[in-house]
Amino acid sequence: MITEELLALVEAAGFIFSGSAIPGRVAEAHGGRENAVAVQVHQVLRSPDVLGDLAGTDVIVVSERPQAIRDGGSLVLFTSVAAVGDRLVTRELEHREASDEGIRDVAEAVRIVGERPLVRRISEAELIVVGEVVGGAPIERRGPLPSEHDPEWWIARVAVRSVVKGATRKRTLEVLFAHSEDIAWYKAPKLHEGTSGILLLRRRDKDEAPSEVAETVYQATDPLDLLAVQRLPEVEVIVELERGDG
Repeated sequence: MITEELLALVEAAGFIFSGSAIPGRVAEAHGGRENAVAVQVHQVLRSPDVLGDLAGTDVIVVSERPQAIRDGGSLVLFTSVAAVGDRLVTRELEHREASDEGIRDVAEAVRIVGERPLVRRISEAELIVVGEVVGGAPIERRGPLPSEHDPEWWIARVAVRSVVKGATRKRTLEVLFAHSEDIAWYKAPKLHEGTSGILLLRRRDKDEAPSEVAETVYQATDPLDLLAVQRLPEVEVIVELERGDG
């Protein structure tokens, strides 16, 4: 059963997996600490991409109830990543029995939580279009010299193929984006000529965008502001649900 408690737990846990304690490995786990348990990973349900697929490996779980994990058989463990090295070290938030139904509920909760940022972004978007970048240029700055993490603002010209949310009669839109590959901006959409996809747009942020940019210009700076066109059915469903709620 999907509950708000389960959704909150999934949202708090960065690494969720089913697994069981490895007999005889307790003493060497995390320097032999009594509150650490070596656990065999059976199935990964939620994990940072950088960790890869850890199914079939063993990890260390630091817990306030280590004996419950040792005696619990197959469990679903909700954890946060504490250290990455020769062996992953995690801290337990909670664990539950790894029944088929329980795993299905957790997997569904992971899906729901994963969609929440996109749902919020779609809700906040003033205009959503499918389009292709047909040109662009850096803006001419008249203000102070760029800072260390300057976004290197450009304006892309986007040819509109279809409108998913909002309304516009324009066949071409101007969209502000961060051209910089700096650590502060490398995940922001890069709207280079030839780039196509679904664009989640809002009017320029006057607190972020330079004053030289006209108020009629749209902005796309969040990683979710540019999606592959293959995700159009997913976006359309969320937009329809939003309209229904309204």
